[in-house]
Amino acid sequence: MTGKVPIVLLGSIASTALWSLFGAALSALIRNMVAAVTFAFV
Repeated sequence: MTGKVPIVLLGSIASTALWSLFGAALSALIRNMVAAVTFAFV
């Protein structure tokens, strides 16, 4: 039981880092899409 705690902790940290990277990439993509659509209509 005690030996699995660091692995679980490491997994949760890694998963948080991956999701934050995914979120940052997604928000940059959406921002670029909004800018492209705005530029297309202006």
